[in-house]
Amino acid sequence: MRRLLGILIGGGLAMAASAVSAHADSIVACPLPQATRTIVQTLPPGWSTNAQVNPVTNWKVDTSSGQELLVCEYGTSGSIQRPAPVNNDCTKLPGRKFKCVAVPPPGPAVAVISDGTVTLNDNGQADIDAGGPADLRLNASNPFLRLLVPVNGAKFSPQGTHMPTFAECTTAPYSGAPIQQVQLPVGSWMCVATSDGNFGRVRVAVVNGIPGLPVPMTIYFDHTTWAQSSGGGGGSQPVHSTATLVLQQTYSVDLDEGDIASGSDDDLWFQAISPVQMNLKPMNGAQLAVGNKSNRGYDGCAAEAFSPAAVSITQLPPGSYVCAATNQGRVSQFKVVGVTPGIPKKMTLQYVTWE
Repeated sequence: MRRLLGILIGGGLAMAASAVSAHADSIVACPLPQATRTIVQTLPPGWSTNAQVNPVTNWKVDTSSGQELLVCEYGTSGSIQRPAPVNNDCTKLPGRKFKCVAVPPPGPAVAVISDGTVTLNDNGQADIDAGGPADLRLNASNPFLRLLVPVNGAKFSPQGTHMPTFAECTTAPYSGAPIQQVQLPVGSWMCVATSDGNFGRVRVAVVNGIPGLPVPMTIYFDHTTWAQSSGGGGGSQPVHSTATLVLQQTYSVDLDEGDIASGSDDDLWFQAISPVQMNLKPMNGAQLAVGNKSNRGYDGCAAEAFSPAAVSITQLPPGSYVCAATNQGRVSQFKVVGVTPGIPKKMTLQYVTWE
């Protein structure tokens, strides 16, 4: 006789779970001190069950599915879970409880128009926009006193070891004066008002050379540049949504709203045919345009030729940009930041979708 197992919940789990409100800064407790696992089918005369009763053995916040879930585990009796309260960030507390704190609503979407690593050699220049005039120059005319110089109307605002946000860079005090290279050791941050009228931040990642000595020097900067307005790619098209996402194989994402789920609104599926054959596949009427894999912005993506065909992830090394036409009729672009090794694979994407 086949045995079917279930968790019997005293007091009604569904009622206990749904009764927790989604108000700000709440304490959510595992609703049961213990759970019972037993056979729920009617048994013939003479037969009885051997129930397993367990207390709470673990409780945790699980985000592996892309949704924040509060999980209470009862050993071999099983586990129960519920979504975190809406617009809350939850952490584990002692005593089978979770503290859920209200997360402020996001501000207006800001498009990342360029990011990655830029390189400066002695007397060389670098642009941190999505193509255009240079913004930085490493002046080595006096190799004993190298200067980092803003050029073409760009300006600097040193931030020390603090990583500034977009909002901080838009309000920082700027200057067009050069900065001595020795005043920017590895780990230093600067906000940059760029020559194209955007805002960016740069971090000194590596210095190859000896500051203050006449030997060749190369500086590597990590950078992120945002559009000054809500438009992406330096243009005027309003942004509908933008975010950085981690998409696990077999999951899909809605590029209109940035939701990772499995529904009719999703645009992009991380398809896993085998451990060595994986694709990004448009779905529900969405289409892709790989093109030259550069950062094309709204205007460039709007002019692309789109296709419903899947794209192998082997064709999309880190740093590749892909244009998309969403199933809601919007133009979108995402950047492949990287893919984890092993199984399951997880791909980090930075995307922006315009109105």
